[in-house]
Amino acid sequence: MDYQDNLKIVEKLLSKGEILCQLAEETVELAEAITGYKHCQDGRHLEYSLANAFMGKPAEWKGVLEEAADVSLVIIVTLDMLYDENDRKIHKNIMDTMEVVVKALHDNEKIKAMQKLSHDIAMAALKLRRAMGTENPTPVTEEDAKKKLLCHLSVIKVLFEEKFTDGEKADMKRIRDNKAERWSKRLRGEANA
Repeated sequence: MDYQDNLKIVEKLLSKGEILCQLAEETVELAEAITGYKHCQDGRHLEYSLANAFMGKPAEWKGVLEEAADVSLVIIVTLDMLYDENDRKIHKNIMDTMEVVVKALHDNEKIKAMQKLSHDIAMAALKLRRAMGTENPTPVTEEDAKKKLLCHLSVIKVLFEEKFTDGEKADMKRIRDNKAERWSKRLRGEANA
């Protein structure tokens, strides 16, 4: 099964509420990985893997890449499941606008923004889940919650594009493809996924 087939299975077997919870979980994990990386950068602890030491990057950076890949996969599924073609045009316009802003940021500012947005996405995803109708209602409308989440998703995608190198993006794609396969297998009930 290829990547697209795996995505279709995930989208078919997960509810919108479940994908929003998954998005919240993955973005919190990304924020935690960034915290670990920032601690390393601050000199609080310096553990370098041999491979990353040659590139001048701490081992914690690999954790950030892995979590960013997970987040990017869940963003793809979220966009497919919750947003229509008009929303996708808005998403593209936000990304085009934010690209100018993000390019002007220093690398450390991009990392800080990625961490902050990870928290914001988690909160926005959970707020949208509540707005979609749960036993814990919110005064925020579903439409407003969707718009806020779409904006946050657009900005973090631009940050991913601008912060990660081409090689890192290739690694993230490989991680994302593998995760999509494992996710699909787990949802289908296959063992050892």
